[in-house]
Amino acid sequence: MNFGMSLLMTMINLVLLLSIFILFVQVFPEEAALRPNVVNVGAIFSFDTINGKVAKVAMKAAEDDINSDPSILGGRKLFVALHDSNYSSFLSFIAALQFMETDTVAIIGPQSSVMAHVLSHLANELHVPLLSFTALDPGLSPLQYPFFVQTAPNDKFQMIAIAEMVSYFGWAEVIAVFSDDNQNRNGIIMLDDKLAERRCRISYKATLPPDPMAKRSDVLRELAKIQMMESRVIVLNTFSKTGLLVFEVAKSLGMMEKGYVWIASTWLSTVLDSTSPLKPETANSIRGALTLRPHTPDSKRKRDFISRWNQLSNGSIGLNPYGLFAYDTVWMIARAVKLLFDQGGNISFSNDERLISLTGMDLNLSALIGYWSNHSGLSIVPPETLYGKKPNRSSSNQHLDSVVWPGGETIKPRGWVFPNNGRELRIVVPNRVSYRDFVSVVNGTNKVQGYCIDVFLAAIKLMPYAVPYRFIPFGNGHENPSYYELVSKIAAGVFDGAVGDIAIVTDRTRIVDFTQPYIESGLVVVAPVKKISSNPWSFSRPFTPSMWAVTAAFFLIVGSVVWVLEHRINDEFRGSPRQQIVTIL
Repeated sequence: MNFGMSLLMTMINLVLLLSIFILFVQVFPEEAALRPNVVNVGAIFSFDTINGKVAKVAMKAAEDDINSDPSILGGRKLFVALHDSNYSSFLSFIAALQFMETDTVAIIGPQSSVMAHVLSHLANELHVPLLSFTALDPGLSPLQYPFFVQTAPNDKFQMIAIAEMVSYFGWAEVIAVFSDDNQNRNGIIMLDDKLAERRCRISYKATLPPDPMAKRSDVLRELAKIQMMESRVIVLNTFSKTGLLVFEVAKSLGMMEKGYVWIASTWLSTVLDSTSPLKPETANSIRGALTLRPHTPDSKRKRDFISRWNQLSNGSIGLNPYGLFAYDTVWMIARAVKLLFDQGGNISFSNDERLISLTGMDLNLSALIGYWSNHSGLSIVPPETLYGKKPNRSSSNQHLDSVVWPGGETIKPRGWVFPNNGRELRIVVPNRVSYRDFVSVVNGTNKVQGYCIDVFLAAIKLMPYAVPYRFIPFGNGHENPSYYELVSKIAAGVFDGAVGDIAIVTDRTRIVDFTQPYIESGLVVVAPVKKISSNPWSFSRPFTPSMWAVTAAFFLIVGSVVWVLEHRINDEFRGSPRQQIVTIL
């Protein structure tokens, strides 16, 4: 997955923002001359989370790098004010209002898509840009929320990647486990759509309370249900605390063993990148799971930043791609402010009378930055560039490295098992007395065997999904059962199907459906075969003495007719009687 926002989507956002700024300058010409010495930027995150910790270090590093280069803001300073929302939507909302009350040109955040939906409405009204690299709900449309910009690939792209993996390995159904919040819920909806395009589907959706409120009992209840189902391909779309809890419970239930497939969204790669070393129990619980990591193209700036990371973080946490996105987002704001100043624009603030009348306090508005571009260069390739072309899904074009699946298996899991909670198909088998090679019941047991049974079992193995069944003998075993009665019971719903030497006749086809015939007799002639010793004169056996006599007579008659017609005009048919008889013969 390559990093980048849709160029078209970004342009729509930024042109709108630029237009608003120009309008503001016209309305408040006396205030537009302001060029503050400090450019204030707010950031709202839960700094106890992995991405929050990484973002805090990365944003401060970007602030220092920008301020150390006078050519960026012309000697002005950039200040990123950090606010810890501590998983609280209420605190996120209050922080956003506090930033809007001060001279803040933009807000980085919020961390969750739930709050992004709420604050985007506020940003639309107050014309304050929000930039987030973690609130990646595909439903946050730039047309509906022009002041909200996602500075990392939204979840649409990783759901496409997961759908491609499912299709590549040939699985028809998956089970989705996700936290019941906007981002994860809408991500699964997107996954469902992308799977449908590849003729796959989600067979069951297991919802968990929003992260980090899920409890062990919540996870245990859902995984116990999944254990009873046939699909063994599980997609886990959540955040780190809930995700690790799910794997811990799955390990205790034996769901990280042979036959299972686990695909985790990018939250797991952030845990692996930023947590070192992993606890042994955590490492054991996730062994065999697949995950995705957002891709950022290699560059010298990226390598330089990675080499500085341990010094910047004091070794407290490892760098993950969202740290690059955080660093990039701060640079994006700085470059946009620089472009605005270079074009002769200014930043000014004004009180909104609507808010004064409603709340009795003054809130300041930012007259927004005109163009979001020219960021740091750590991440430059828009994923839409790749997805703009029709994908090549031919087998020769698809190459993935070998995978070690749960349980240490290297062979691709089948992806399904016979479910424990499904009703078995009732397959009736005629308990015949004659022609037992076709189908028969082993005396004294419920085991059935025969050519028809072998064909049925071979067909079952070719099915891409589980088909539970059980054979039910029909008949007393002393005489052949009535096939008309057997077929009638299928039509009546007593049985679900039948396997046996059942002829396809018109009356039966009117009440039940038949498979394609696998034994075709057609019209035949039955004749007895006698064993006769062979000798060189065997060819003469069909000729009886009478036939020999008739054959000889015909030889003489034909010769005589030829002689009568030829001897008058042909000298070779004349001579003595002896010569003429020889000619006839």
